[in-house]
Amino acid sequence: MNVQTASVAYPQYREQNRRLLFAIFALLFVMSLMIVFLKMTSSLSLVLGAQIVLFLTVFHRPVWAAGALLVGQLTASDYMINISGTVISTRFLWTILAGILLMVVFLREGRLTLGSHARRIMIPAVIFCAMALVANAVSTDMSFTLQYLRQVTTSLIVLVVLPIVVKNEKDLKNLALIALITAIISSILALTQHYHFRFLPLSTTLWSNGFTGRRAIGLSSSPVDLGFTLPLIIIPLISLLLHKNIGRRYWIWMTLAVLLMIAATYFTYTRSGMYSLGAAIIALVLFMKLKIKKELFLIAIILCVSFLMYTDA
Repeated sequence: MNVQTASVAYPQYREQNRRLLFAIFALLFVMSLMIVFLKMTSSLSLVLGAQIVLFLTVFHRPVWAAGALLVGQLTASDYMINISGTVISTRFLWTILAGILLMVVFLREGRLTLGSHARRIMIPAVIFCAMALVANAVSTDMSFTLQYLRQVTTSLIVLVVLPIVVKNEKDLKNLALIALITAIISSILALTQHYHFRFLPLSTTLWSNGFTGRRAIGLSSSPVDLGFTLPLIIIPLISLLLHKNIGRRYWIWMTLAVLLMIAATYFTYTRSGMYSLGAAIIALVLFMKLKIKKELFLIAIILCVSFLMYTDA
């Protein structure tokens, strides 16, 4: 790097570092307020504080709104907040804020541009959600159907927000980084819960400062939720490790992250989590041009069989 390039690049890096430090201090400040005045656990204050900080930076970079929704979908999406006597879930609250964001973008730009690729995803997603909603209405009661409707509405809002606020590859990488960091923290917390490391500041659940159960829940509301969300992060990471040219240092850290999340998924003792992970690895073997197909297929079989034998023992 020559002198002229360095003079341009280094100020940009310094500005990014200042913004990162400001966001960290803001998160710690918000967490402290929630812990001291609202008596929340450190885990719950971390999740809600991160979402608040991301939403506060939305006017600087709109993609952070999608990041806040993403954190909510991967963690405490069904936490209930009492607002003026009305109980409302954080999932619905963030959905309302995302809707306000869409209106702000519409008023500023005069339109909401989705693009042809987004439409190809939205139409099947709406059809699938409608079918699932009908199935829930037929098979369950109305209260569960309405609860599922709220979840589907948030998911559809996320699908709409993503192509609107993601303008370039950097925005997409930022969202991927948010999802990865959230999954790693949730996995670390899951391990502290499983081994009962109560001396750590985050060795709690979202709802209490003590954990005496056997099935880890991480930053999620239940083991089933954690077993569902972690494979969604693990499989893209495995794909990157197998195909994308990345440096050795990043490859090592990503491998450790994958192993950490697989362990956390295992300690949920949720059959669907491990089975979906095994099925996804088999799909990678079948649809991707790999030189180690036999090895990956064997790993997927071992994961499912060992988990089945352990849980049935």
